[in-house]
Amino acid sequence: TGESNDSFIHSRGKISKALHISQNTVAKVIQKFKKDGSATILQRRPGRPRKLTSRQERLLMRRVEENRHASSLQLAKAVESQTGVTVSRDTIRRTLKPLLKPMHKKARLEFARAHAEKDLVLSLKIMLLIQNTRCSSFCCGVYSFLLQPI
Repeated sequence: TGESNDSFIHSRGKISKALHISQNTVAKVIQKFKKDGSATILQRRPGRPRKLTSRQERLLMRRVEENRHASSLQLAKAVESQTGVTVSRDTIRRTLKPLLKPMHKKARLEFARAHAEKDLVLSLKIMLLIQNTRCSSFCCGVYSFLLQPI
């Protein structure tokens, strides 16, 4: 057995050189083959493991189809109640983002452009208010200013 072990180690070195992989990797493949008869080692994906499985993502899609106007928070709570997996609103958004069609993207852009102008006007009003208001009455001025319609 000592002789076969030496030749085994020698062949591991030849295999690693021939395949340009480490001897440790060769040893792991051989060990896995001896254990369960399979010589495949699954490659790990880089980055953080996915929070939702493909099955849970399909469940999410069914919830979206049932209620297209549900918020990401509502969807996150629905997924959690049915699967027990806690997910954030951002996870829901990232999962659904690839499903946006060009018409959705266009509508989002139009919405953003329409509201960007209002945000700019509001910012300018606030800056003018800050310049024209004393520090002591600043809070009351901003509060009453924000209640005024644009």
